[in-house]
Amino acid sequence: MGCVSGTPTTSVQAAALAFFVKDSATPAQSSSANLALTVVAVGLTVTTNLLPDGQVGNSYSATLSAAGGSVPYTWALTSGTLPAGLRLIHNATNPWYEIKLTEGRNNQIRLMFKHLGKLVEKLKRVRIGPLELGTLKPGAFRYLNEEEIEKLKRAIKRSSESKAV
Repeated sequence: MGCVSGTPTTSVQAAALAFFVKDSATPAQSSSANLALTVVAVGLTVTTNLLPDGQVGNSYSATLSAAGGSVPYTWALTSGTLPAGLRLIHNATNPWYEIKLTEGRNNQIRLMFKHLGKLVEKLKRVRIGPLELGTLKPGAFRYLNEEEIEKLKRAIKRSSESKAV
């Protein structure tokens, strides 16, 4: 028994292939055959047909699946809007997302993406509460201006009022 194997990279119609076989007997016997091989391109289809419902305040993840075509796949949101708190910023092999958390826990973003089978290579904090970090470098600090101090005080007050309810 013989085997023809591999992963076709293009489609072909009735490719003519000549095969020859010889056994190990003495005297050896042989045979040949002309065979045709057709390789068809399997269309790419999204196999996920329903996304599970989410709940406000709870983390959400849903796996999208596809069949056919060539892996790896690149996914893109082409219409509609992702729920508040998650936004696709740059779609590529290594996509960028913006995630807004009301309250983050230790490694929360890394764990969310790990659950989706994705590795977080880099995180960049751009805001802490009402304070924009701007061009502040990691490990650096700057003094807050009066407007920022007032924003911070209002945020703390709102937070303590909502916890008291």
